[in-house]
Amino acid sequence: MSLDGFWHGVGQQLRCPTGHWGRLTGRLMAFANRGPNRIAIDALGVRPGDVVLELGFGPGMGVKALSRLASQGAVLGIDRSPEMVSQASRNNRNAVAEGRVSLRRGVFEALPWKDEIIDKILAVNVAYFFGRDGQAIREARRVLRPGGAMAIYATDRSTMSKWKFSGPETHSLIGEEELRDLLRSGGFQPAEIAIRRVSLPFGIEGLLAVVEKRGDTQTRDSRTPEQRPTNASPAGVPVASNHLDQPSFKRNHLNEVKLIHFKRRAQLFPRPSPPSRGHAWTRVALGT
Repeated sequence: MSLDGFWHGVGQQLRCPTGHWGRLTGRLMAFANRGPNRIAIDALGVRPGDVVLELGFGPGMGVKALSRLASQGAVLGIDRSPEMVSQASRNNRNAVAEGRVSLRRGVFEALPWKDEIIDKILAVNVAYFFGRDGQAIREARRVLRPGGAMAIYATDRSTMSKWKFSGPETHSLIGEEELRDLLRSGGFQPAEIAIRRVSLPFGIEGLLAVVEKRGDTQTRDSRTPEQRPTNASPAGVPVASNHLDQPSFKRNHLNEVKLIHFKRRAQLFPRPSPPSRGHAWTRVALGT
């Protein structure tokens, strides 16, 4: 293998970790994303009862931090890599077993959730893989509640251009203006967007965008009819199908169905005590 081929392979693994090298890539991501995760999560201001979504959760370290903050809420995650779904599920096994975390395999351009059910969205070092057409951002905006916020961290192009793995075949380099244009193409208005530069160790320059969805704007389902779930549960949560027909997807769907039943039982047998930890999850599942 040539040196160029090696670096291209590294870039491919960062884009979608696969196999043995993908598992190793996940462990490296857990280390490399510590600083960016901390900065972006701090900017979100997650509250105990929030429902939070992470786009491209990788090995699940961000999910773990979010689940501690949203202790009475819920954390959802979506990633295109089956290796990362497995690795992140292991790293969050207790929260997954408790029903407070649900991790899925899927694509950013067709999120499998109903409109306006998410309070906060986290996206760390994945914006390079968003299409320039803004579809991934439109989908994120669609599921975000009015008043909700999204934090995006991306390493600035001035730093990324020095790294040999970040070729145009795998990464779209991003500067401040590109990031702003991407957010606007996804439906956010200039007044909703705030971007600042951040400095990390080893001379890494990054960008942190925090966008807030204002309550006076309309959300329209941007998915095509082919992308919208046709085989859905009573709560509108899609059943595993096509390329998402994976065991992990099915397990997570069953967990969400259990939460729907929990909600219905709670309605039949109300209790005066405060809502249990499943409360926010049932809000997600039912889209209420």
